[in-house]
Amino acid sequence: MGNLEVLLATMKRKNLSFLDDMNIQSDIVVANQDEIFEIQTFSLESCNVKWITTPTRGVGKNRNLSLAYSEAPFCLFSDDDVVYVDGYEKIIVDAFKNNPEVDIFIFDCKEIGNERAEVRKIEKMKRVHIWNFSRYGAYRIAIRRSSWIRTSIFFSERFGGGTLYGSGEDTLFLRECLRKGMNIYTYPADIAFVNQEQSTWFSGYNDKFFFDKGALVGALFPRTKYLLLGYFLLRFWRYSDKTFFKCLELMRKGINAEKNNISFEGKKN
Repeated sequence: MGNLEVLLATMKRKNLSFLDDMNIQSDIVVANQDEIFEIQTFSLESCNVKWITTPTRGVGKNRNLSLAYSEAPFCLFSDDDVVYVDGYEKIIVDAFKNNPEVDIFIFDCKEIGNERAEVRKIEKMKRVHIWNFSRYGAYRIAIRRSSWIRTSIFFSERFGGGTLYGSGEDTLFLRECLRKGMNIYTYPADIAFVNQEQSTWFSGYNDKFFFDKGALVGALFPRTKYLLLGYFLLRFWRYSDKTFFKCLELMRKGINAEKNNISFEGKKN
């Protein structure tokens, strides 16, 4: 067992060939959603693989499953559209070993096809607080496993691809980590390239996008959701061709629906 495990959430994978495309150089837990239940282990030249296939659905369930099967001192969350740089394991492990007070690091990645990538560029090691935690995807997040065991925080299974609301499981995870007192820092080192030209959940700034963002605001900030609604609305409205008030209406509907687990289509979970 190495010092780092990549915790990969993926779907309908039949073989290991895509791990070469990702440039995997460390041990990895592959949580693969398909039509069967199967657990396998493989020893490759570059890594050891735990392969867990389940018929469940939802990226939060997948990420939680990979956490449950993890064993290494440090874990890096991942999606299958990530290509890692050479030496990423050493970058991540050294960051944690040189900063023993840090529970979670958020690393830099080069993002392709993301018009807002520069907003998320990490220039220096800096503490993450309640006012700036919501801008980072799961593929940037590495966690000290002992800190996770101590706090027992899992990903939401209502948010993210394949669930009631299209995204946000990573944001909710970081929010809960802050609530439990974890020390979270950014770290200015590129560990991967991420192609965001295609997405399993994002299909434009459409009605469902704003509805789901409203639901996420409601889940993140149950007491102050209406106070913070304007901030999140302005953050995304400028990329849409909808009127400001239409986007506001959709987000308010999402906030109200989240309390009762009601989807954009009006279905109750």
